[in-house]
Order: sequence, then C-alpha cells, then structure tokens
Amino acid sequence: MHTGTPRLDHIFDVLTGVEQETAIAELIERIKEQRRVCNDSNDFFGIAGHCLGLCSIYVKMKHFTEAEIEINRSTRYVKKIDVLIANDPIAQSNPDLKQLRQSIDWNRLMVETPLLTVANESEMHDVEQMPMGPERRERTYAVVKTLFQEQNNSLKIANLNQCFKIDLHCICIIHAIDNEESGNLVKTRKLFENRMAHAKSMISEHGQELDKESVDTFQNFQWGSDLLKAMQ
Repeated sequence: MHTGTPRLDHIFDVLTGVEQETAIAELIERIKEQRRVCNDSNDFFGIAGHCLGLCSIYVKMKHFTEAEIEINRSTRYVKKIDVLIANDPIAQSNPDLKQLRQSIDWNRLMVETPLLTVANESEMHDVEQMPMGPERRERTYAVVKTLFQEQNNSLKIANLNQCFKIDLHCICIIHAIDNEESGNLVKTRKLFENRMAHAKSMISEHGQELDKESVDTFQNFQWGSDLLKAMQ
C-alpha cells in the first residue's frame, strides 16, 4: 500500500464515527486503484490479493453481499494463476510464487470463514423455525454438512472456540430431530454421537483454551443426555 494508507486494524480498533467512515472510504478507493493498476499489468496475484483485502474490509463492516462479490472475484483470478503456473515449469519451481500462492489461500481462508459463519447462522435460524418433519430433517442434515466445512476452516486458522461452538450447534439441532419416530434414527443418532465424541475430544485436548461457558453448557447437556439414557 502507499505510504499513509490507513491500516485496517487502526480504522476499526481506534477510529470512530466520521473519522472511521472517511478512513474506510479512503482505504477502499486506494485498494481499488491498486487493483486497476494490477489489472493493466495482468498481475493476477495483485488483483486476487486486493479482492481479498476488500473482502476483509466488507466483512468487518458486515457488508456481506459486497464481501461475497469480492471473494468470488478473487476466485476467478486464482484460477487464472493456477492455469499459468500449471503451464509454466519454471513458475512451478519458483519458491516465491509458491509462497505468494499459499499467502492467497491463507488470506482467503481468513475472510471465507466468517462468511460461512454468517451463512450458517442464518440457515440454522430458518431450520429452527420449521415444523418437525422430513423437510426439517433433511435441512438439518444439510446444515450440519456446511457446519463441518466451517469447522474445518476454523481449525485451520486455530479458532478453537469456534470449532467447539460448532459442535454445540450441531448437537442442539440434531437433538431437536432425534425424537421423530418417522425420522432416520440411525443416521440422526450417528451424527449426534459423532459430535458428542468430537466435543469431548476437544475438551480433553484443548480444555484450558476453550470458553468456560461453552464447556459448561456442553457438560450440562451431556449430564442430561446420560441421565435420560439411564432412565430408558
């Protein structure tokens, strides 16, 4: 970035009100200008990086539609990068290019994960409003699948609390359909036991790093679940 470009952490951690709005607008325009320069020189690495930079800003601002546009735009340029590298043996052995490519993947992971969180929270809210039945059951299975993707991303960026909270989310929404007589009890209970086991392993391995309230919530739920089993 040019000298004097406001830093993202400074904008959101220090500035407020009009100062913050002005700094955000300035930063967005400078990144867009840098992207235009990269586009003129066919610098696909630069374009992809600037797209992810804009995506990061929009995520901070909770402008998720704009963030999705930028992350999708970056994907198109990453595909072009991969084609260029695949067709150039010299590029394939260039450690600097390999490091740049890995940097893009990391930056994408950092902005893609909160977008997944927002999408999954919205979908979970919709599912929870549905009446019990086959449609809710299938939507629940689909939500769990996308939550696994979010959990995998969170693990890659070492966000252990988010990983554990996803287990709690999965356990709650799976448990909600567990008592359906018409449901696929084998599949439902297998998913339930899988998430319970995963949550227990996280407590065993990372208990001191996890949010105590979340751990207490899980352990209370586990106690209730074990009590019900004992009464059956």
